[in-house]
Amino acid sequence: MEEDSPSFSSPTCKHPCFLTDMIPFLQLVADDLYQKLGGNFQDTCIIFPNKRASLFFNQYLWENAEGQTMWTPEYTTISELFTSLSEYTIGDPIYLVVRLWEVYQSKIQPPHTFDQLYSLMEMMLSDFQDIDNNMVDPSRLFLNMADLKEKTDFSFLEEEQRKAIEQFFGMFFNTDNGQQTTDTPLKSKFMALWNRLTDIYETYQKALLTTTADEEPMVYEGMMKRKVIEALTSKDEEARRRMDERLAAKTYVMVGFNVLNKTERELFRYLKQHREAKFYWDYDMAYTCPHHSNTLLNSSHSTVLSKYEAGQFILENIKLLGNEFEGRDLFNNMRQPKEITFIQSPTDNAQTRYIDTWLNSHANKQQTTELLRESAVILCNENLLQPVLHSIGKVDAINVTMGYPMTETPIYSLMQALIELQVHGSTASDSWRYKYVAAVLKHPFIQKLLGKAGKEKMHELTTQNVVFPNKERFADNSTMRQIFTSVRGKELTTYLSEILSMVGHCYQETSGNEENTLQIYKECIFVAYTIVNRIHILQEKYAALTLSDETLSRLILQLIGQATVPFHGEPAIGLQVMGLLETRNLDFRHIVMLSVNEGQMPKGDKRTSLIPYTLRAAYGMTTIEREVSLYAYYYYRLFQRAESITLLYNSSNEGGNKGEMSRFMLQTLIEKDDLFTPGQKIDLRTFTTPSETLAAQPISIPKDATVMQQLHDRFNDEHILSPSAINTYMKCPLKFYLNYVAGLRPTNEVADDVDNAMFGTLFHDAMHRLYQPYEKKPFRSDQVRALAQNEDLISQHLNNAFAVNFFHYPPNDSNGIPINYGTDRPLPLNGTGLINRHVIKQFIINQLNADAQMAADLEHQGGYWQIISQEEPYAIIHKLSAKTSRPSTLKLGGIIDRLDLLSSPLGDRIRIVDYKTSSIPHSANTLADLFDPDKCTHNYHMMQALYYCKVLADPTSPYNGTPILPALMYCAKNYGSNYSGIIKLTPPDNPKKAPIDDYKSQYDKDFTNLLAQKIDEIFTPYEADPDLGTFKQCADTQNCAHCDFLTFCLRHPQKTY
Repeated sequence: MEEDSPSFSSPTCKHPCFLTDMIPFLQLVADDLYQKLGGNFQDTCIIFPNKRASLFFNQYLWENAEGQTMWTPEYTTISELFTSLSEYTIGDPIYLVVRLWEVYQSKIQPPHTFDQLYSLMEMMLSDFQDIDNNMVDPSRLFLNMADLKEKTDFSFLEEEQRKAIEQFFGMFFNTDNGQQTTDTPLKSKFMALWNRLTDIYETYQKALLTTTADEEPMVYEGMMKRKVIEALTSKDEEARRRMDERLAAKTYVMVGFNVLNKTERELFRYLKQHREAKFYWDYDMAYTCPHHSNTLLNSSHSTVLSKYEAGQFILENIKLLGNEFEGRDLFNNMRQPKEITFIQSPTDNAQTRYIDTWLNSHANKQQTTELLRESAVILCNENLLQPVLHSIGKVDAINVTMGYPMTETPIYSLMQALIELQVHGSTASDSWRYKYVAAVLKHPFIQKLLGKAGKEKMHELTTQNVVFPNKERFADNSTMRQIFTSVRGKELTTYLSEILSMVGHCYQETSGNEENTLQIYKECIFVAYTIVNRIHILQEKYAALTLSDETLSRLILQLIGQATVPFHGEPAIGLQVMGLLETRNLDFRHIVMLSVNEGQMPKGDKRTSLIPYTLRAAYGMTTIEREVSLYAYYYYRLFQRAESITLLYNSSNEGGNKGEMSRFMLQTLIEKDDLFTPGQKIDLRTFTTPSETLAAQPISIPKDATVMQQLHDRFNDEHILSPSAINTYMKCPLKFYLNYVAGLRPTNEVADDVDNAMFGTLFHDAMHRLYQPYEKKPFRSDQVRALAQNEDLISQHLNNAFAVNFFHYPPNDSNGIPINYGTDRPLPLNGTGLINRHVIKQFIINQLNADAQMAADLEHQGGYWQIISQEEPYAIIHKLSAKTSRPSTLKLGGIIDRLDLLSSPLGDRIRIVDYKTSSIPHSANTLADLFDPDKCTHNYHMMQALYYCKVLADPTSPYNGTPILPALMYCAKNYGSNYSGIIKLTPPDNPKKAPIDDYKSQYDKDFTNLLAQKIDEIFTPYEADPDLGTFKQCADTQNCAHCDFLTFCLRHPQKTY
């Protein structure tokens, strides 16, 4: 065979005259092949990299036939051709891994389980695939370390390969004396495995070919290809003849290939030698013509190649196999004028929304139908398929070629929810954890399966805050009982199969517009059921497939996640949406490519292998350079015959994104004068979506007549305006409106962990239970100390507080007798709950010690301490000013944690006690600070305490005339000398802070005026004052960090919910 370099019609790479029209590559091949074969394609087989190309190619053939009857050729792919030649069946990944594990276990006998080494088996199988695809001799690759010094004959290797081997094996020998070294346990284990890999490889291949009478041999794809090539080149004439007879066609046509592994290359060489074989390569002079700088050399360092990696393998293939288009001026299309645009986008969603913008702008230039037919949207990140389909506006037709990923389907999320329920959702007390139950009950497939019963059960769990629903709760519905049955081990696949079968029956009926959607649902369910059932069958057959629940669930989700569901449609009509691999052999006038980021184009190297890079390169196995060259070819090939190319990349570095444009885009910018016609422009733009501009627009609600009516309906002489509502208004008037006036509330969810609000509730309830027997009578310090030391009693009250408030258990049994939870009945506290209970218990002890010290001081003075009330509501009537929408009254008040009587010979005092479980005390200097919106976040506790003082100091209150002291009890720490918790402020006549000894005489007048002004501001209508009469967003965006209405405000569009 000739070994000359490929000849081009323009050897000096001068720019020819521009072609007047773009002719697709497949049309060029069809025209040439039709002419050479005279329209007779009988006994002709055309091989493509993928099946999609054959649909377009067939259309071009019929155009050549001009209506005349003709034999159509056989169309196949390279994988299908190998399969047709082989007598073996390709096994599924699980079967192949299990059989490999059986061999590995017999050779290594590790003190490990299959569960622990499953990932290693996958890695080893991948390496064996690569070894066979490239027909590497495993005995030479896995050279035994102990025999290395005797393996002196490396004549079968080139110099570059010998250096690579020396570099790798040198790590395992002492450079001074040449002795083998095992200086680390990891290196020792690797060497032990490496020395057995040849034996494992050979035994594994024999095991796959050894089967029982009722089953056929199943092999991995690389092994199947290698067996085919070995048979075709065998010295056994009978074996060679049998294999040759399987090549039924007389003429084989290879179209549009690029990188070939050795088995593929050898098959093509065999066809060239023993059949009539024609090779058509798709390339462009721009990246295959040799340049004078930055050149590349082939592996033998003999032939100068293009400096662009995109053309490296094309040149090698042409040299080896020939080219039907040799000498014809057909491949200088990149140097035609083009419209090239590179767009920087801040998010992935913005990229997808650009498609509709692009379609609208180009529809004005040509007919929409023609535009769609000649356009393609290419996704480098195939996870963008769903947002892309949602972003494209109304078009006549869309053809999706890449298959819908199962990971984006409801069936995948259902599998996740069910597996999470079984693996993590069950407790030792035969109950479920709520969040896993909710994920299942809220799933749309389960809602359809259960109907009304599912919604009712969800409502029951939510309203009762059932954190750990026991399994008896689901016994009243047979389907629900089956879903919430705990399973383990092999039972998991049976359980999933049964539920998938039940869900599948729900979608048997199709109707009207839902038919296409339901068809996708059915196919997704079928794919998932097939995978799960296959795993179940293998589990029953092979004892080795005994996995932990964690590994089994990961395996199930991995296999389902790798699957896709095909779209049904007419491939030659409409806008084409495809992945990068689907573009092979296809040409489009207009291309929009998304996510052309580094890491997506080319894909990052995620390959894991036992075979180091140096040996891979030396033995011609797959390396990252080969992968990069392939992606470079895919990238530049799309430019060849396109008129307009728009590439978008995500510039954000959030969520693991690099935020960099692809190296190929950067190369295009730098090398544009070599790649394209001189003077070719590349338009650089930035694209943002309307949502980003909406984020800056403020939101305000004028207090018109309707809003004022809502305000008066919400707050009046029957419904209290609480201090927390006033504080919400000061922090953000808009939040006050949404929460209190419009009545918007976040969805109630069961809290399976103790949040800050629940933590405070548990503390308050336990304190109330402890002190309840001592209310309304003198409470001695020794009694309080005895309570502080009675940890069993504190724990019991805490358990009961947890049971009633957190778990919503009944406080009494059916006979009305109080239940002591933790003693009479179990309390299902998890680890976090136990920690919270311990912390609350310490807070209670801190509070008891502080109260004991205060009681002792009063006793020392000759007085006493008495609890007047706990958790009691107090309220007064407040009159609104005349400037509000109408004169009316308003109720002020709230529930006071504890009201104390501090009696001494000097007189009685009333102390308002407000328990606080936060660790940071609030503070303020003056009364005005309490009503300053910029400071209210850090002094709200003080405003609340003084608010209660005002309520008790009112003339209608029974405590009017008695000195009132506001106290904040921060029980997270030992109180020390400040055991009374009395609030300190800076009085008008003193620069130093002082305790509030008598609220009425010291602060009531000023506080009442400030409070009245703030209340009047809340009730000021728009017509009276447009500024005050509007509910606006807060100025301090730090208040928005944990706001329930963040999405409504669009203040932080980068956060999605």
